[in-house]
Parts: sequence; C-alpha cells; structure tokens
Amino acid sequence: MELEYRFPELPEWKDLRIIVNNDNGRLSALIRGKYSLRAYLLIKTYFIFYDKIGSLATYQGANVPSLYLTPMPSKAHNRMFSAFLSLILLKRPLPMAATIGITTQCQCTCLHCSAKDCSKKQSILSTEELKEVSPQCIELGITNITFTGGEPLLRLDLEEIISSISPDQAIVLIFTNALELTAQRTKLLKKAELFGVHISLDSADPSEHDYLRGVNGSFNSVQKGVQNALEAGLLVGISTYVTIEKRLTIVFYQLLTFVSNGVFMKFPFLMVFKLEIGKMNKVLPLIKRQGRYYYRTVKK
Repeated sequence: MELEYRFPELPEWKDLRIIVNNDNGRLSALIRGKYSLRAYLLIKTYFIFYDKIGSLATYQGANVPSLYLTPMPSKAHNRMFSAFLSLILLKRPLPMAATIGITTQCQCTCLHCSAKDCSKKQSILSTEELKEVSPQCIELGITNITFTGGEPLLRLDLEEIISSISPDQAIVLIFTNALELTAQRTKLLKKAELFGVHISLDSADPSEHDYLRGVNGSFNSVQKGVQNALEAGLLVGISTYVTIEKRLTIVFYQLLTFVSNGVFMKFPFLMVFKLEIGKMNKVLPLIKRQGRYYYRTVKK
C-alpha cells in the first residue's frame, strides 16, 4: 500500500510531501517538494529504522511495530509523524498520547493497584464529556488515546465513546483485566473500531495471578480474552510488571511462553513490593539485556 503524507499544519514544511510505501512489510519513503538536507536525513533514517525493526502485526495492510505507534503508513501516522517533525526540526513538542481514566469501578483488588485509592464517590466523565474530550486531545496533536480505569469494560457506553474517534486521526486502546472480554464484547469493540487491547497478566502461574488480582479464575479469563480478541481481529498486548523478588530471567521466559505470535508485550517495570530506588542501578542492566532477548524471541 502507498500513502502520501502532507503537513499543512507545519507552515515551514507545507510544501513537503512524503510518499510512504509498504510493500509486503517493507517500508520505504520517497521525499518530494521543498526540504532541507537535515529533514531529508531525518526522514530517511526514520523509515529505514522502522523498516529494519519490522512489524509484529499488520493492520489494514499497514505495519504495526508497537501498540503505541500508529500503523505505517496511515493517515493517523501522518499526524504522528507531523508531531515528530515538529519536535525534532522545529523544537516545538506536541503531545502524542493520552491515557484517560473513565471509571473507578473494578472487579479486582490487585495488590499493586493505585486506582483503588481513588474515592468511589469521585465523579467520572459522562459519555458526552468523553466525546468532547477526545476531539480536544486530537486537536492538540494526540494520535494515541488509551482508556483505562478501574475496568473500562464495565462502562456499557464504551463502544459509543470509541466510535466517536476517527481511526484516521488516532488509534484507540483499552487496558483491561479481561474478565468482561467475551467473544460478543470483542466483536462489538472491533465494530466500534478499537485498535487493540492491553490485557493485564501478573504471573504465568494461574494461582499466583489470581492471588495478585484477588479474583479466582482471572487467569483463565486472560487466556480466553486473548483468544476472543485475536479472533475478533483486535491487536492484543500483554501488560505486566516485574519485582525485585522475582528473577527477571524466569519472569520473561514464562511470560513469553504464555503468549503466542502476534501478541505484543508491555513491561512498564513498575518496581513494586519493597523496591528501593537505590537498587535501580542493579536492575536496569538486567532489564536491558532481557529486553533484547525478548525482542528477538517474539520476532521468530
């Protein structure tokens, strides 16, 4: 597939055109119009880099190297790349992602959760307010809108909120514990043009995961939720964390063997449970090494 990128919102680069081509997963970019040598080198380096990385999934014929990045090429990625040029070439940073908490309700009582500290009496945004907030985010330049909670699937108006956001402007994701991620719900989410789901997985051991979540059977819900989402055509990410009590080599190996090809993984590295800041210098090198191992493993 081929798409021409233009940048009318950047007066300095209003005459710049980039023809982005995806030929069986290989990305290339032809640069046309007026541009500087610095811009030329930046654009070429950017697309060569993502061509080398490759794609872990495809979405409507476009490459998806990460759930946090818009598909390449796409109109949404045109907007994201515009923000990238604004930051690097013009030194004018623009926001690129927004995470919006849409509920404090949740079925779980996770040991690590910070959302449970929110007041249950705290008012949440209504359907109409959320449908107003999203366009405001997009107007600022945002191309990634993620809904979280609590558990966002507990909102029955979620599909209505998602469908109010044009996929040509931004991708939409949700974080979920998967307890409500049924086959029927995933089909409704796909119809609303949800881009993907981040499913929380605290451990590859069912009993440990259920304990950390405070809900028996939640591990089975993750397994079923992944399958339901993939069958509905949604992109799937696994979100987890590591602790100082766990050996990272074991954590990574177990979690990698749990997921299948086409499932993304997110390690925010929330070092909970007795982690001291002073120990970060010992933990980060191991994370870096395991991160490289993880990438090579998933790419197979």
